[in-house]
Order: sequence, then structure tokens, then C-alpha cells
Amino acid sequence: MVSAIHGQRPAGRTGAISRLVSAGRLARGVADQPGQVGTRICYDNAAAESFWATLKKELIHLHAFADLKQLRAAVFDYIDAYCNRRRLHSKIGYRAPVEFEAEFDRKKVKAA
Repeated sequence: MVSAIHGQRPAGRTGAISRLVSAGRLARGVADQPGQVGTRICYDNAAAESFWATLKKELIHLHAFADLKQLRAAVFDYIDAYCNRRRLHSKIGYRAPVEFEAEFDRKKVKAA
């Protein structure tokens, strides 16, 4: 079982998340990570760190996952169904991304 206990970092959960991220990165052909020693990428990855902290706080630490398949499904649902469609984001005026993009498209059509 992949546990979710506050204040601890069980190897099962940390390893599962790491494998999930690595598999997705490799599937897209991304080789380097920001901050990785020896890479030419040296920009700030604060947005990514913030996303992972939020994901852990709002999903990972609140549930126990039986296996990696269940964890993958939960992360996909969190990102696709909640984060991208309903969750309010401070960087875009406390609106959901779907709402922000629709407004952007309306403005683009008016400008054309």
C-alpha cells in the first residue's frame, strides 16, 4: 500500500511519485530537469515546486493508494477534472483555467 502520512516520506509513496513523473517525462522525450547537476537548464522552477506542493497537500496526503495504478488514476483525475476545470488559480485572477481560456478566446475573436 502506498501510504500518505504527514511529516514522513515513506519510500513507497515517494518512489511511486518519482517513477510516475519519470515515466511521463521520458514518454514525452524530456531528458533534463531544472536544477539537475550538469545540465544547461538553470532557470527557477518555483511554479513546478508550487504545483507539487499543492498536489501533495490536496490529494496525496489525504488518501492511501493501494498501488501505482490507483495513484496514477487519482493524479490524472486531480489534474484533468479538478485542477484544469474547477480549481481557482491565483495567477489568472482566481479563475479556473477553462474560464480563463474561454475569455482569452473571446477577446482574440473580438480583436480580429
